[in-house]
Amino acid sequence: MNSLSITKSELKQLHPLELNNEIMNTESQLFVMDEKTILKRIYRDSGPYFSNKVNTVKSLIEKRDTIDMEELIIPESLVRMGKYFIGWTMPYIENVNLTTILASSKWTIEQKVEYLKDIGRILNAMKQLRDKGSVENFYINDLHDSNLILNLKTNRINVVDLDSAKIGDNMAAPSRYLTPYSKIDEIDKYPKESNPLGGAFKITEDTELYCYILIIIKAFYGESVSSLPIKTFYVYLEYLNSIGIPQDILDIFSYIYSDHPNVNPAEYLEELIPYYSKMTKQAYKRALSKK
Repeated sequence: MNSLSITKSELKQLHPLELNNEIMNTESQLFVMDEKTILKRIYRDSGPYFSNKVNTVKSLIEKRDTIDMEELIIPESLVRMGKYFIGWTMPYIENVNLTTILASSKWTIEQKVEYLKDIGRILNAMKQLRDKGSVENFYINDLHDSNLILNLKTNRINVVDLDSAKIGDNMAAPSRYLTPYSKIDEIDKYPKESNPLGGAFKITEDTELYCYILIIIKAFYGESVSSLPIKTFYVYLEYLNSIGIPQDILDIFSYIYSDHPNVNPAEYLEELIPYYSKMTKQAYKRALSKK
């Protein structure tokens, strides 16, 4: 596989790509190589963690034509400094991070819901690839709003940081919502599968949809609910039932902490729009205080 080469002096001349304060990026630094290309320079560029990322990037590049999904921002080339890989290049895309969008009033709830539906469409397309046998064990894995961007050219959601993806027989990288402390720890449909990298669960369609549903609920609630005790989560669902949220959506939300297979809720999300202001944490807490 071809790779690019860069020297220390060339790296020093590159301008860092600045990210918004709400975007967490603790594993790498991004540099602008030119108007079309970004370099992702990994801080920890040795050991099993980095080796697994390099193998993941290699697999993504090799399978690019088979995957054939423009919504997935697949790395373009590995980058060496001397004999050793230090990172990889990615296409540069004018974008707004989904974290920013969900926290801002600049975008309407109708727009936000359309972007949330995009995620569901992406997951469905990836499922089709797996079902056809085109790309085995292919999952986003580290699925959360900071790894999703709005492509300003297409007005569609794209997935970034796919070096944490699950593909083939690579090891599952650590994931924000799939830690050893996740609330799904005791639920049988999420098999535990720890590895030396810090991955805690076997990556499946259920884990993927679990992460997706957490993103959706965060968009309406106003903050992550991943750390809520399961009992508290169900109390919130009871509140949603009391304000009239359709039962089919409540059932899908409730499945994440049960042994029922998770369901992609994308087709139902527009039904939540009329309830947006009542689904926030503030509205929920006010309702609880009146009891």
